[in-house]
Amino acid sequence: MPRDHDYHQDVLALIFGWRFLDWVEVLLGISIGLGLLSAGHAVINKRDPRSASLWVILSFLLPTVGPFLYLAAGINRTQRRARRRMVGYRFRTRGGGVQGGPAELPPQVGHLESLARLGDRLLPEPLVGGNAIEPLFNGEQTFPAMLEAIAGAQRTITCCSYIYDFDDIGRQFIEALVAARRRGVQVKLLIDGIGGYWYFSRVHRTLKRSGLRPASFAPLGLLPSRLMHLNLRNHRKILVIDGRVGFTGGLNISACQLADNLENPHRFMDVHFRLRGPIVTHLQNAFADDWDFATDEVLEGPDYFPPQEPAAAGEAVARGIADGPDEHLRKLPWIIIGACQAARRSIRIMTPYFIPDAPLKSALIAAALRGVAVTILIPKVSDVPTVKWASTAYLWEFLEHGIQVVWSGPPFHHTKLMLVDDRWTLLGSANLDPRSLRLNFEFDVEVYDPRLFDALSAHIDAVAAAGDPLTLKRVDSRSLPTRLRDGVAKLFSPYL
Repeated sequence: MPRDHDYHQDVLALIFGWRFLDWVEVLLGISIGLGLLSAGHAVINKRDPRSASLWVILSFLLPTVGPFLYLAAGINRTQRRARRRMVGYRFRTRGGGVQGGPAELPPQVGHLESLARLGDRLLPEPLVGGNAIEPLFNGEQTFPAMLEAIAGAQRTITCCSYIYDFDDIGRQFIEALVAARRRGVQVKLLIDGIGGYWYFSRVHRTLKRSGLRPASFAPLGLLPSRLMHLNLRNHRKILVIDGRVGFTGGLNISACQLADNLENPHRFMDVHFRLRGPIVTHLQNAFADDWDFATDEVLEGPDYFPPQEPAAAGEAVARGIADGPDEHLRKLPWIIIGACQAARRSIRIMTPYFIPDAPLKSALIAAALRGVAVTILIPKVSDVPTVKWASTAYLWEFLEHGIQVVWSGPPFHHTKLMLVDDRWTLLGSANLDPRSLRLNFEFDVEVYDPRLFDALSAHIDAVAAAGDPLTLKRVDSRSLPTRLRDGVAKLFSPYL
């Protein structure tokens, strides 16, 4: 009979020894099970094979961590949530709005009728005529026009921005919005929960102290429900005054958008747009959907959606394109591919971030092989180096097929434009990269207007003339370490 002390030690050692081994086996089994579940879900649901392959690798290469990352950033819950909440909302009349739509395509559409028909099939909004769309270059032209419109608001102001910096420009907008609120204007301000640093920002605290209660789109937080939307951002830039004057494009509310600020090494060149006419209702519709998504408040009635009349001297035919991960079928990529297929003479693209997926790459190269003159302008120096590296890894395929690629700047060109032939313009917030075309909420406008086309064509020509044309020889002559770096960045391009 062993002594009690030794006996108890043996029993405890046996129990805890077996329990430790059991826990290791259980945890290993759970890790493998989670890896199989996340990998299987990615294989079945991911449309991009590169994205699915990356998640499969991470699910098994990083036990437990990989499946958790996939749960947080790889599954699109926004689509299901939006579908539950927006059914019957987006398409209903909200008091006023566009007075019908054109029964026949207007003459401005011309030979791009197939592209217009594609939009009719894909998009809920009709092409509407009688619009005036004015380009505003950089913050020097854009911010005074926006502040003047805010100062003249009588009933409602709706504003959505991805980035809202607390600098001189941000403070001017705060003062203007607070002044409008004090004189009785209904002010609805929506800022992305990460792009605007939101709850941790001085903008949020200052607005709250001023009595203006802005809203945050998918703010970052510690709750699992907040982490699930970490990768889905609202990248739209929309300002609508009294439902009649709208602004949209690529500019955020930030002093870095002042191109003449030579003291700021991070200054951006960009183009924004002032819109009047029935197209403004399309901007307001997009904002109202986002506001409902973020706050559970429905915006409707004539204060937000007054009856629209054609703008004075407005001849532009236009349509708003609101796209995002809440859509079952992403609309914007199809419109861009359709524009490439419909082009007869020229395609000109200006984008700050260019990471084309396989369909876009094929559409552009096929257009070039048909004899269409294709030109792509991308910044020589980027604010996101990894995106620039991945973008460079793609360029040889375009140069090899006769597509002209031009490095623009510095300073950094943040402009997002696509021009086809002499009639069609695509403008707005979307970049030509996977983040914009798959993950972000974006708002663009397609426009049939020769006068707007000519103004933007002259702008692109001026930027290209001052830029640095690339050749296939230059791209191929990169050093081996540089080419390896760019190639590795390209592997992660679905998430840059």
